[in-house]
Amino acid sequence: MRVKDIIDLLEGGAKSDPKQGDCFVMHLRGVGFIPGLVVKDDFRYGKEDLLLIYIYNEFGTKKNAKFERNKNNLLVPPALVTKLDWRANGGFENVACSQEGMDVFDDHCFFDDLRMRYINEEKKVCEKFEPCSIYAISNVGAEAVAIYEKLNPDIDVVE
Repeated sequence: MRVKDIIDLLEGGAKSDPKQGDCFVMHLRGVGFIPGLVVKDDFRYGKEDLLLIYIYNEFGTKKNAKFERNKNNLLVPPALVTKLDWRANGGFENVACSQEGMDVFDDHCFFDDLRMRYINEEKKVCEKFEPCSIYAISNVGAEAVAIYEKLNPDIDVVE
């Protein structure tokens, strides 16, 4: 499967200004609506303002389905994305949350492959701990590919 073909499976999305605590969905044709949560809205990567998000291992046929959003049930590792991913036609879309408060980890681990070390969300060097992600800017397309690979481990994804 080609990366472009996976990205073409993305549908929906809506322009908005996501904030910490916002619930959102992404829609992958053939998979359904996949819920997410904006965990932090003040993460800095160089001069970039990023959002730390969770994408959960849950699927629905409607964007406003009642999702559990349990931090121990992530589909892919937490990701750092920009607000540009909240757009029409293939982006994230904010939805009403059916839960009170946020069920999030106290800290997050990132692998900084430029410096070949693990850092926490305060960017302090640390030992690896879960959940652990890469220290890089992701986007809705890259997350769609990661989800597709997770759900289809026997299918090779190529450029």
